[in-house]
Amino acid sequence: MFRSSENPLYTIENHDILEILINGRKLLEANVDAVNALNVFPVPDGDTGTNMLLTMKALDIPSNKSDENMDSDLISEVARNVLMGARGNSGVILAQFFQGFAKGLGNKLVYDCEDLVRGFRHGSTAAYTAVGNPVEGTILTVIREISEIADETSNTTKNIVDLWESITEVAGQSVDRTPALLPVLAEAGVVDAGGLGFLLLLEGARQSLIGENDEGISVMEGRSGIGPSTYSTVTVSYTHLTLPKILIV
Repeated sequence: MFRSSENPLYTIENHDILEILINGRKLLEANVDAVNALNVFPVPDGDTGTNMLLTMKALDIPSNKSDENMDSDLISEVARNVLMGARGNSGVILAQFFQGFAKGLGNKLVYDCEDLVRGFRHGSTAAYTAVGNPVEGTILTVIREISEIADETSNTTKNIVDLWESITEVAGQSVDRTPALLPVLAEAGVVDAGGLGFLLLLEGARQSLIGENDEGISVMEGRSGIGPSTYSTVTVSYTHLTLPKILIV
């Protein structure tokens, strides 16, 4: 494993945050058809996963940047690109989350646990603000609940791995509760597609951070009542971070 509770990570550079999120996008891409199949709210048009993926395609480190040539506004620059590339309702909410996340992080080269917590908090606020009539039992609920657990977790640890483990676990629990909050999901026997897509992003980032890769099996199995074997399979190749310049204290 790259990092764990026994091998903690207290700071992370801006380009490495993008790297783990890009790996989250890879996990979403590997399961995009399955996410689309769950799309029943607000309109059953089967494109939630695709819209989230297309939105996240803009989340890349600019070609003119290298590990030795990073600006402190890198996260903000990429968040603007994501906003410009937003597709559909789920994509707009996701893009607004990243706008708030970037604002909360601020323009730095290196971030710590408190910075990430502030980013999640601002991201949650921005996501809710982007929707005229917020509905619980959707991606909004998942975003809000990870923001809340991030605040709680930061009171007991400064380890970024512990923080990411906590928000991913709570995101999964939040996704599983979406049918109880939104009757149309319960009627269809599925979890919220946008919430599940967001969980895949977080899980892919978590797996990249600690050097794992299960291609989404742990996330997809049992959700919507369908086992992972029925989903289209795409091999996911992660970039596991080495982070040579991370400060461990």
